[in-house]
Amino acid sequence: MQTTLGHMISMIEGPIGVKASRDRQKLVDTANRIRRLFYNLYKELDFEVDATECFQTQCFRSCHGCPSGYFGVTLPPHMQNVEAAWKGGQPLTLFTKWRESKVGIRPSSDCLLASYDVPGRFPTELELSKTCGTYLTVTGSSVEDNGKEVEITYIDPSGRQRRESLVLTATQPLSTQDMATEIKSVVLPQGRRGTVTIAEQCSKRVLSEYLPFELVPSYRRIKITGVCSSDTVLVTASRQYQPVFYDTDVVETDNSEAIINAALHLFYANSGAEGGMIQKANYHAALMREALKGDASRDLGVNRENDTGRFGPPVRRSRLRRGLGGHNIPI
Repeated sequence: MQTTLGHMISMIEGPIGVKASRDRQKLVDTANRIRRLFYNLYKELDFEVDATECFQTQCFRSCHGCPSGYFGVTLPPHMQNVEAAWKGGQPLTLFTKWRESKVGIRPSSDCLLASYDVPGRFPTELELSKTCGTYLTVTGSSVEDNGKEVEITYIDPSGRQRRESLVLTATQPLSTQDMATEIKSVVLPQGRRGTVTIAEQCSKRVLSEYLPFELVPSYRRIKITGVCSSDTVLVTASRQYQPVFYDTDVVETDNSEAIINAALHLFYANSGAEGGMIQKANYHAALMREALKGDASRDLGVNRENDTGRFGPPVRRSRLRRGLGGHNIPI
């Protein structure tokens, strides 16, 4: 089961002797270190953390020779490799760079519903709505970020590449000096306390809202055939580690035994080699690992001690995902 960062902080503040009211940032840093530690162990324990979200398809202009553009979705930072996708309960055929590299076959299909990896990375979740150009605005959400600079590289209506630095304010949006027809890159300042929003000036249409951990946003897009701009698709992808900051941010597990022992492991490991601290750190690391095996067993449905099913030989996890309507989707 998942939980929130706020709940995770309440679990660890007692064992490591830090109060959220006095040093919340230290607890947030500890929680993220624990999560990164868990991600490393998930791979070792063959425990896959997936993310499933619904998206409304958008119309994107193509930079690869297709003037009419294409329909698709932009994956958020925490979603990595797409494992399955559906539209209206019907599974989409997947074509990915990983599959191409393994089978040596380029994606080509007459299937009415298919999903393709789009080459390249994109700095915003949505594209500019006007091909003739529009001014861009940048706004911060925290007064603590006032004075920090955001650098935007874009193409102006004359085709020239421009680079501007805009100073963040939490009260007044700042706009670019010229109109943009395409955004090439966005570079955000480190150590931010709040989000940064980039939008079109006239329409107020938000192109992206960047979280504090994002420094050089680079999103993946998936092209989907056989859909319209108003269609909704369901996408399951492997979850990539991303730091969390706010109390309502989702944390991957509510396993209190694993979380508390991980916090104690880090606490003793950072306390030096004297007084048996290393031994205590190793002790809590072993307890943490055993607690995480319970999550892996629940996910796989097998006994982790011998990795066997109830009656049969050792079980190897299938690369199938159970889809909507009972469809098995091969990856």
